[in-house]
Amino acid sequence: MQQSRVLVAGAGVTGRSVAEALLAMGAHVTVTDAAAGRLTDLPAGAATVAGLTEPPAGTDLVVASPGWPPTSPL
Repeated sequence: MQQSRVLVAGAGVTGRSVAEALLAMGAHVTVTDAAAGRLTDLPAGAATVAGLTEPPAGTDLVVASPGWPPTSPL
């Protein structure tokens, strides 16, 4: 995972834990959530973007949290 660009969809309990683990493995992590207010107090080093509808260019992997709606355009 080192140097991989990973998008974590969902900033709840699972998304935060996944982001922390990926950062520890050396990944570049971006976290998105439809609710901008959930994008606070994330692990240091995680980038945040509210309401993405598609992964940023260059994303290697998208990890969807269990609560991420399957109807989401992302």
